[in-house]
Amino acid sequence: MKDTKVLALGENRGAPRLWMQGRCLQRAGFVPGAPIRIDGGDRHLVLSLVEPSELTPNAVSRKVRKTADGREVVDPVIDLNSRALLGRFDGIEALRVALSEGQIIITPLESELRAQTRGKRLADRLAGNQPLEIGSLAFGAGLLDSVLHQAFEEQDMPTHLAFANEVREDLIEHAAQHHPAVAADTKLLCMPMQELAFDDRVLRHVPPVDILVAGLPCSGASVAGRAKRHLTQPEDHPLVGHLVAAAVAVIARVNPALIVIENVPSYASSASAAILRNQLRDFGYGVHERKFLATEFGDLEQRERWCMVAATRGLQINLDDVQPAPFMVRTLADVLEPPEAVADRWSPMDGLKAKQARDLEAGKNFKMQIYAGTEASIGTLTKGLSKNRSTDPKFRHPQQPELLRVPTVREHGRIKGFPERTITAIEALGFTSGHEALGQAVCAAPFMALFRYLARRLRVAGLALPSVSQRPSSGRIDGARTGLVLAAA
Repeated sequence: MKDTKVLALGENRGAPRLWMQGRCLQRAGFVPGAPIRIDGGDRHLVLSLVEPSELTPNAVSRKVRKTADGREVVDPVIDLNSRALLGRFDGIEALRVALSEGQIIITPLESELRAQTRGKRLADRLAGNQPLEIGSLAFGAGLLDSVLHQAFEEQDMPTHLAFANEVREDLIEHAAQHHPAVAADTKLLCMPMQELAFDDRVLRHVPPVDILVAGLPCSGASVAGRAKRHLTQPEDHPLVGHLVAAAVAVIARVNPALIVIENVPSYASSASAAILRNQLRDFGYGVHERKFLATEFGDLEQRERWCMVAATRGLQINLDDVQPAPFMVRTLADVLEPPEAVADRWSPMDGLKAKQARDLEAGKNFKMQIYAGTEASIGTLTKGLSKNRSTDPKFRHPQQPELLRVPTVREHGRIKGFPERTITAIEALGFTSGHEALGQAVCAAPFMALFRYLARRLRVAGLALPSVSQRPSSGRIDGARTGLVLAAA
């Protein structure tokens, strides 16, 4: 191979058109007047130099141009303007042109092929009412995934968890035992994402999926995470700042038709988010973003999450259409455990109260968040809630106001809106890991609304998805000469 070019597939006189001009043709031997044979396959054209003959009517054309210093230069030109030739590339916007000595091979750009492949795969699954294949990165305890599977099930759209990637072995083992979406053939990939992304031996066994969900680690993007490590930018985090590269590599490999990524709101302005936006666009996705506040959807936690949805062409998405279902207004008292279940959890927390007094005296605005139970919302419950830090939310004893306690794992799960069966499974992780899993998770209600909306959009959009057209299978293609003579057909 001498040269490779990416050329746009245009249109002229109602037929597709591909224009090639310049020194790259000459380097491959395609000089003006040289006779050409054109052969076609399902997704490719091959232009070959041949000996002059009446049976080879196609030839390289020429175009005279002037250089900057006024000299005239003759460029070889190949102008394909024929539906018979280029109709095999219907739905394709750009082509890869590979030139070698005496031969030019024209094929769809790889990103174009991936877009057609995933669109056809999704259309076939929807038409056959087959389970949609789901992949998950940064799976955690699978809470986001549990919302997806429940929402799609409610919309009578079956799903199958093809693979889940998570670095923590305890969470993978927990999912294998407790997560309802983990099937006998689900591939549980307990390894760093950056290792998975470039491990061909493992990836050979990871199938393409229709939907990929990812809660990329937010430690570098969160306000607290950046402050703790004094990071100039989220990507400086030594453990997770670079994971956008791994995510993009996995996306390219499993080629999903729909991608859902969630993170803290500040992630939206990071370099990682910019990389995702631009690379997914170049992969052939429409990229949509929105921030969801959980209390607007009926959950009790004042938790805001940023969400990016990337949809392959043919899927029309408008995240402004995601609206909350009707919900009952609740207070924290509605989710508290009975008094006997938390009787041994109360404490005066004198040390934290003294710290608060010192902070206020020093002009620091670190205040304890104390709730009586009558409130209609609560501040953010973090993954470190079990550590009983000074600024994490606390509950006050109803009869002895000097006593405080940390929310239980069950209360944490209820505040985030998860069903009791899911919370029971998370409790099996224990107090510390249970709070960690929930603290890193989304609130359920906004993402339930999102996934219900996406399930409905998939159903109505199934027939609009692009599929691979029927094209000439192979064989010699004869016609008028190349250049401007290969007219529309």
